[in-house]
Amino acid sequence: MEVDIKRLERLALLKLSDEEEKALSKDVEKIIGFFKQLDGIVLEGVEPLFHVMEKEAGVREDSVEKGIEKLWIERSAAKTIDGYVVGPRTITGEES
Repeated sequence: MEVDIKRLERLALLKLSDEEEKALSKDVEKIIGFFKQLDGIVLEGVEPLFHVMEKEAGVREDSVEKGIEKLWIERSAAKTIDGYVVGPRTITGEES
């Protein structure tokens, strides 16, 4: 299986060295291989261990916390437009 590391780099706004690309490619292939193994597991007739709806979700009080400074985000981003961070295009097709 060939992993398109250059595409992952572009989407994640990263620049990797050749060594990092090779290591990441091996890691991604291992991850995909693991999920392919999981796809082969037959679960027909196996009862689930729990159901999400049986347990109430814990509710906490809302609290105000300091967030990331807008100026820091704008300075750290590769590209911004009108205060919004612009990432790479991930959906191809007709331009609007």
